Amino acid sequence: MWSFQGKVVNVKRRIALRIFSFALAAICNIPSSASASLIITSFGAGAFSTDTNAMNSTLGITGYTIEDFEDTTLISGLSYTLTSPSSGTFTALPNTAAISSNYTFTNNQWDGTHVLMNNSTNSLDPEGTRTGAITFDLLGAVDGFGVGFGNFQSQSSPLDQFPITDHELLINGVSFGLLESLLGWTGGRTTRNGYVLITATGGDLISSVSFRNLIQGAAGDEDLMVFDHLAVHTSAVPEPLTLSLVSLGALGGLGLRRKKGAAC
Repeated sequence: MWSFQGKVVNVKRRIALRIFSFALAAICNIPSSASASLIITSFGAGAFSTDTNAMNSTLGITGYTIEDFEDTTLISGLSYTLTSPSSGTFTALPNTAAISSNYTFTNNQWDGTHVLMNNSTNSLDPEGTRTGAITFDLLGAVDGFGVGFGNFQSQSSPLDQFPITDHELLINGVSFGLLESLLGWTGGRTTRNGYVLITATGGDLISSVSFRNLIQGAAGDEDLMVFDHLAVHTSAVPEPLTLSLVSLGALGGLGLRRKKGAAC
């Protein structure tokens, strides 16, 4: 009897392993072109509200983890890198930048009173080195990313707002064109310029989002970019095929335990 049960267990184990091997081979042969697209949704400054819950609903970021830059701690998995010139990677803010300290930053914030800027000290007095680019690095299964802009002195900005440059958006290192081409964008330094929400679908993930000044100002300086109300959504749901593999792994383990028990 014990020998017969052992044979049955061995047959079940071989079947499970064959199915597991077939599924694994299927994963390894998924072409890279099968990845889905990234959806970019933009909002004008009118989306801002002092009622944060209402604003989040308008922006489609209800349930997202929010980084408001009100303290020096960044949310888990978020860091940023300043380049052109290189100023390092930051896993915490070097300072909190209170925009209320300078009238030219009126209405730049999307929540609270502090923001993130593309300078090495994240401060205004004294101000650190401005950089031409900033990259938000995202660790984990991030399928949603949003951020609000202020003080972007686009070439389309009014003359009294001192136009400087247009700005390039890059996702995972790939250019997605100009921020100025987004619906609702308003250039200027004493206003909120807009809000962008990036959504990854079909298993795609967002690992980095970058913003880059295309040119320098007449004095050779970089446009000072202000960011606020950064939102991140992390997917914790495995793909269906992954779930199947986990189940098959559990089945294989069960078969091994049953075989060991039968031999005793």
